[in-house]
Amino acid sequence: MARQINALIRQGYRYREIAVVTGAVEAYQSYMDPVFTKYEIPYFMDTTKEVLFHPFIECIRAALEIVDTNFSYEAVMRFLRCGFCDIAEDDLDRLDSYLVATGIRGKAAWSRRWVHMPRQKTLYDLEQLEKLREKIYGYLEPFAAVFARKDARVSMASGHCISC
Repeated sequence: MARQINALIRQGYRYREIAVVTGAVEAYQSYMDPVFTKYEIPYFMDTTKEVLFHPFIECIRAALEIVDTNFSYEAVMRFLRCGFCDIAEDDLDRLDSYLVATGIRGKAAWSRRWVHMPRQKTLYDLEQLEKLREKIYGYLEPFAAVFARKDARVSMASGHCISC
């Protein structure tokens, strides 16, 4: 195939006038990359990528779900675990454990200072968890406030992007 492409180029064709079409790009990609590189053939591999589970899309979906589900545990943790917030994985694990142990759910619970200690008090540093709560609520509250309005639209939230 590479020889045929080079023959076409010698005949006066341009690279942009040549296309290699296949129904199984992924099956041939591992062969095409080294061959096209060896023969110095510039190329673009147009592949379909699943965007639904891309981390950034997942972050946006989780942020919207936080608003829709009134700060549900699942939505908040999914948002935090997308990797776009500046929170250490260990801190997220401790927060997750605390939320499960205390049953904290809902915007009202996130907006108030956390004072409840579960039975296993030695596992939790309430002061550190409170700082995390303030930080996380500071990310999410302005975004949620936009959608609390009756006339809320997604375009209105663009000025209130969540910056972790």
